[in-house]
Amino acid sequence: MIICKLKDILEERNIEKSVFLKDAGLTRPFTENLLTNSFKDLNVDSLDRVMSYLNLNSLNDLFVYIPLDIENLKFVKWKDEAVDSAYYLMFDITDLNSNMSSKFKIEFELKKALSQAVSFPIIEISSMENNSKWNEIIALYGEELKQYILGKIQSYIESKFKTKLVLILTEEVKKELVDKLRKERATYGINEKTKAQDNE
Repeated sequence: MIICKLKDILEERNIEKSVFLKDAGLTRPFTENLLTNSFKDLNVDSLDRVMSYLNLNSLNDLFVYIPLDIENLKFVKWKDEAVDSAYYLMFDITDLNSNMSSKFKIEFELKKALSQAVSFPIIEISSMENNSKWNEIIALYGEELKQYILGKIQSYIESKFKTKLVLILTEEVKKELVDKLRKERATYGINEKTKAQDNE
């Protein structure tokens, strides 16, 4: 797999996506494809604009190649009827050098996620089978691979349930995210109330 590091680069340099897109003269689809690692082929002229704007000297500064592939993403609903809207998500990670595959299975409750009072569902991975192998792979290839895989899983879940969501691994991150979203919603409410008063 080839992973684009654009998202991390923009965050490290505190560059807003909208500013980057406009100043670099890029189209929104091209930029989104890089940010979400959903590209299949790339426009050389647009890629040149990215390199120039960010002052990158090598494609290695923007892309990283990892000899792994994520395959066979699929849902399996829990057979326990007492647990409503609970699912397993299964996938394989294949080492392209050795052609050896490792199987993974995570579980989550979609109904619980949908009931949260935030802008969109937060799905927490409460358990993962083969967790030691997962940690071994992430330790070997780093945070970029983890974010790439979680992004692929998130896109897959969103396509199946037709809803935007956030996928997380830990309760601490979940609390931080919920607090942030609630603050944003409160700020939005205050701003809308102020606008309404100004219009009166």
